[in-house]
Amino acid sequence: TILKFHRTHKTNIFLNETMFSFQSKPVLLFAILGALSAQTASACADDVTYKFALGSGAKNPGKMVDCSWLTKKAKKAAARKATYCPTVSDKCMKTCDDCPVPPANCPAFPKEFVEPALADTTIADGKIWVWDANPLCLGTVYTDNAGCTEVGEAYGVCTDLSATNKDCVDTWEIYDANGNYGTLITRGLYSMLSSVVVGGTGCFKGAGGTVLAEQTNVGELEVWKYNLSDVQLA
Repeated sequence: TILKFHRTHKTNIFLNETMFSFQSKPVLLFAILGALSAQTASACADDVTYKFALGSGAKNPGKMVDCSWLTKKAKKAAARKATYCPTVSDKCMKTCDDCPVPPANCPAFPKEFVEPALADTTIADGKIWVWDANPLCLGTVYTDNAGCTEVGEAYGVCTDLSATNKDCVDTWEIYDANGNYGTLITRGLYSMLSSVVVGGTGCFKGAGGTVLAEQTNVGELEVWKYNLSDVQLA
Protein backbone atom coordinates (compact mmCIF):
# COMPACT_ATOMS: atom_id res chain seq x y z
CA THR A 1 0.00 0.00 0.00
CA ILE A 2 1.26 3.47 -0.90
CA LEU A 3 0.07 6.36 1.27
CA LYS A 4 0.27 10.11 0.80
CA PHE A 5 2.45 11.63 3.51
CA HIS A 6 4.17 14.73 4.83
CA ARG A 7 7.82 14.30 5.69
CA THR A 8 7.42 16.15 9.00
CA HIS A 9 4.36 14.43 10.42
CA LYS A 10 6.18 11.51 11.98
CA THR A 11 9.46 13.28 12.68
CA ASN A 12 10.39 15.44 15.66
CA ILE A 13 13.54 17.49 16.00
CA PHE A 14 15.92 15.96 18.58
CA LEU A 15 14.48 16.51 22.05
CA ASN A 16 16.70 16.62 25.11
CA GLU A 17 15.22 13.41 26.50
CA THR A 18 16.02 11.49 23.30
CA MET A 19 19.44 12.92 22.53
CA PHE A 20 21.24 10.35 24.67
CA SER A 21 19.45 7.45 23.02
CA PHE A 22 20.04 8.36 19.39
CA GLN A 23 22.83 10.90 19.17
CA SER A 24 25.90 8.75 18.59
CA LYS A 25 25.06 7.05 15.29
CA PRO A 26 23.49 10.09 13.56
CA VAL A 27 26.38 12.35 14.59
CA LEU A 28 28.91 9.75 13.40
CA LEU A 29 27.05 9.41 10.08
CA PHE A 30 27.03 13.16 9.54
CA ALA A 31 30.74 13.39 10.41
CA ILE A 32 31.53 10.70 7.84
CA LEU A 33 29.43 12.42 5.18
CA GLY A 34 31.11 15.74 5.95
CA ALA A 35 34.52 14.18 5.46
CA LEU A 36 33.44 12.66 2.15
CA SER A 37 32.09 16.01 0.99
CA ALA A 38 35.32 17.79 1.90
CA GLN A 39 37.32 15.18 0.01
CA THR A 40 35.07 15.47 -3.04
CA ALA A 41 35.32 19.24 -3.07
CA SER A 42 39.12 19.22 -2.88
CA ALA A 43 41.40 19.48 -5.90
CA CYS A 44 41.38 16.60 -8.37
CA ALA A 45 43.43 13.74 -6.95
CA ASP A 46 44.33 10.10 -7.54
CA ASP A 47 42.70 7.36 -5.48
CA VAL A 48 45.58 6.38 -3.18
CA THR A 49 43.94 3.04 -2.36
CA TYR A 50 43.61 1.93 -5.99
CA LYS A 51 45.91 -0.64 -7.61
CA PHE A 52 45.83 -2.18 -11.08
CA ALA A 53 47.61 -5.10 -12.76
CA LEU A 54 50.31 -4.55 -15.36
CA GLY A 55 49.51 -5.93 -18.81
CA SER A 56 51.14 -8.74 -20.74
CA GLY A 57 53.60 -6.39 -22.42
CA ALA A 58 55.11 -5.20 -19.15
CA LYS A 59 58.37 -6.46 -17.64
CA ASN A 60 56.39 -7.94 -14.73
CA PRO A 61 52.93 -8.77 -16.13
CA GLY A 62 50.25 -9.10 -13.49
CA LYS A 63 52.17 -7.04 -10.93
CA MET A 64 49.87 -4.76 -8.92
CA VAL A 65 50.85 -1.08 -8.96
CA ASP A 66 49.28 2.20 -7.90
CA CYS A 67 48.74 5.41 -9.86
CA SER A 68 52.16 6.82 -8.97
CA TRP A 69 53.82 4.02 -10.97
CA LEU A 70 52.64 5.63 -14.18
CA THR A 71 55.04 8.57 -13.75
CA LYS A 72 57.65 6.98 -11.47
CA LYS A 73 60.17 6.92 -14.30
CA ALA A 74 60.11 10.15 -16.30
CA LYS A 75 61.38 8.56 -19.54
CA LYS A 76 58.62 5.94 -19.47
CA ALA A 77 55.80 8.14 -18.17
CA ALA A 78 54.34 9.09 -21.56
CA ALA A 79 54.24 5.50 -22.80
CA ARG A 80 52.80 4.19 -19.55
CA LYS A 81 50.08 6.82 -19.49
CA ALA A 82 49.20 6.14 -23.12
CA THR A 83 48.88 2.43 -22.34
CA TYR A 84 47.03 2.47 -19.04
CA CYS A 85 45.21 5.81 -18.66
CA PRO A 86 42.36 4.86 -21.02
CA THR A 87 41.30 2.23 -18.45
CA VAL A 88 42.44 3.70 -15.10
CA SER A 89 41.88 7.45 -15.50
CA ASP A 90 38.74 7.38 -13.35
CA LYS A 91 40.93 6.32 -10.40
CA CYS A 92 44.14 8.08 -11.47
CA MET A 93 42.54 11.38 -12.51
CA LYS A 94 45.42 13.67 -11.59
CA THR A 95 48.20 11.50 -13.01
CA CYS A 96 46.22 10.87 -16.21
CA ASP A 97 45.34 14.56 -16.59
CA ASP A 98 41.64 13.70 -16.48
CA CYS A 99 40.39 16.17 -13.88
CA PRO A 100 36.80 17.32 -14.47
CA VAL A 101 36.45 20.63 -16.30
CA PRO A 102 32.97 22.06 -15.59
CA PRO A 103 31.09 23.84 -18.40
CA ALA A 104 31.54 27.63 -18.45
CA ASN A 105 27.96 28.33 -17.32
CA CYS A 106 28.27 26.30 -14.11
CA PRO A 107 28.77 29.19 -11.65
CA ALA A 108 25.31 30.48 -12.68
CA PHE A 109 23.42 27.45 -11.34
CA PRO A 110 20.41 28.44 -9.18
CA LYS A 111 21.39 28.89 -5.54
CA GLU A 112 17.88 29.06 -4.06
CA PHE A 113 14.76 27.11 -4.96
CA VAL A 114 11.70 25.56 -3.38
CA GLU A 115 10.25 22.07 -3.70
CA PRO A 116 6.51 21.49 -3.19
CA ALA A 117 6.04 17.96 -1.88
CA LEU A 118 3.53 16.98 -4.55
CA ALA A 119 4.65 13.39 -5.10
CA ASP A 120 5.66 12.34 -1.58
CA THR A 121 4.50 8.86 -0.56
CA THR A 122 5.36 6.20 2.00
CA ILE A 123 6.19 2.53 1.52
CA ALA A 124 7.33 -0.35 3.74
CA ASP A 125 4.60 0.25 6.32
CA GLY A 126 5.46 3.92 6.56
CA LYS A 127 9.13 3.40 7.38
CA ILE A 128 10.44 4.72 4.04
CA TRP A 129 9.45 8.02 2.45
CA VAL A 130 9.96 8.54 -1.29
CA TRP A 131 9.25 11.25 -3.83
CA ASP A 132 9.53 11.25 -7.61
CA ALA A 133 9.82 14.29 -9.92
CA ASN A 134 8.73 17.03 -7.53
CA PRO A 135 9.29 20.37 -9.32
CA LEU A 136 12.09 22.67 -8.18
CA CYS A 137 10.87 26.27 -8.42
CA LEU A 138 13.28 29.20 -8.63
CA GLY A 139 13.34 31.54 -5.64
CA THR A 140 12.26 31.27 -2.02
CA VAL A 141 8.47 31.57 -2.31
CA TYR A 142 5.95 29.04 -3.62
CA THR A 143 2.26 29.81 -4.10
CA ASP A 144 1.14 27.34 -6.77
CA ASN A 145 2.39 25.56 -9.88
CA ALA A 146 1.25 28.38 -12.13
CA GLY A 147 3.77 30.70 -10.48
CA CYS A 148 6.60 28.17 -10.53
CA THR A 149 9.63 28.92 -12.70
CA GLU A 150 10.90 25.36 -12.89
CA VAL A 151 14.66 24.86 -12.64
CA GLY A 152 14.73 21.13 -12.01
CA GLU A 153 13.14 18.05 -10.52
CA ALA A 154 13.61 16.38 -7.14
CA TYR A 155 13.83 12.68 -6.36
CA GLY A 156 14.58 11.22 -2.98
CA VAL A 157 14.14 8.81 -0.12
CA CYS A 158 14.12 9.13 3.68
CA THR A 159 14.53 6.03 5.83
CA ASP A 160 13.62 5.89 9.51
CA LEU A 161 16.63 5.56 11.80
CA SER A 162 14.55 5.82 14.93
CA ALA A 163 11.29 7.32 16.15
CA THR A 164 12.92 10.75 16.03
CA ASN A 165 15.13 10.87 12.96
CA LYS A 166 15.60 9.91 9.32
CA ASP A 167 18.50 9.37 6.92
CA CYS A 168 17.61 11.28 3.73
CA VAL A 169 19.10 11.21 0.24
CA ASP A 170 18.05 13.86 -2.29
CA THR A 171 18.79 13.72 -6.01
CA TRP A 172 18.16 16.89 -8.00
CA GLU A 173 18.20 17.32 -11.76
CA ILE A 174 18.98 21.03 -12.16
CA TYR A 175 18.61 22.89 -15.45
CA ASP A 176 17.70 26.20 -17.08
CA ALA A 177 16.25 27.29 -20.41
CA ASN A 178 19.61 26.75 -22.10
CA GLY A 179 20.30 23.23 -20.89
CA ASN A 180 21.09 20.93 -18.02
CA TYR A 181 23.49 21.94 -15.25
CA GLY A 182 23.63 18.35 -14.03
CA THR A 183 22.61 16.08 -11.18
CA LEU A 184 23.33 16.96 -7.55
CA ILE A 185 23.11 14.30 -4.83
CA THR A 186 23.03 15.14 -1.12
CA ARG A 187 22.63 13.14 2.07
CA GLY A 188 21.90 14.18 5.62
CA LEU A 189 19.94 13.70 8.81
CA TYR A 190 16.46 15.11 8.78
CA SER A 191 16.76 16.64 12.23
CA MET A 192 19.70 18.81 11.22
CA LEU A 193 17.85 20.47 8.30
CA SER A 194 21.06 20.39 6.28
CA SER A 195 22.83 17.86 4.09
CA VAL A 196 26.23 17.37 2.51
CA VAL A 197 26.96 16.98 -1.19
CA VAL A 198 28.06 13.40 -1.87
CA GLY A 199 28.00 13.22 -5.67
CA GLY A 200 26.97 14.74 -8.93
CA THR A 201 27.28 14.92 -12.68
CA GLY A 202 27.87 17.72 -15.18
CA CYS A 203 28.54 20.97 -13.35
CA PHE A 204 28.34 19.11 -10.06
CA LYS A 205 30.92 16.43 -10.83
CA GLY A 206 33.46 16.66 -8.02
CA ALA A 207 31.36 19.22 -6.11
CA GLY A 208 31.15 19.40 -2.32
CA GLY A 209 29.72 21.57 0.41
CA THR A 210 26.47 21.84 2.33
CA VAL A 211 22.83 22.43 1.41
CA LEU A 212 20.57 24.14 3.95
CA ALA A 213 16.86 23.31 4.13
CA GLU A 214 13.78 24.88 5.65
CA GLN A 215 10.28 23.39 5.76
CA THR A 216 7.14 25.53 5.38
CA ASN A 217 3.54 24.92 4.38
CA VAL A 218 1.21 26.42 1.78
CA GLY A 219 -2.16 25.40 3.10
CA GLU A 220 -1.85 21.64 3.63
CA LEU A 221 0.96 21.31 1.10
CA GLU A 222 4.44 20.86 2.53
CA VAL A 223 7.07 23.04 0.81
CA TRP A 224 10.84 22.79 1.20
CA LYS A 225 13.20 25.73 0.72
CA TYR A 226 16.81 24.99 -0.24
CA ASN A 227 19.88 27.22 -0.16
CA LEU A 228 22.87 26.04 -2.23
CA SER A 229 25.13 29.03 -1.57
CA ASP A 230 27.68 26.78 0.14
CA VAL A 231 27.85 24.23 -2.70
CA GLN A 232 31.41 24.35 -4.06
CA LEU A 233 32.09 23.33 -7.64
CA ALA A 234 35.26 21.41 -8.48
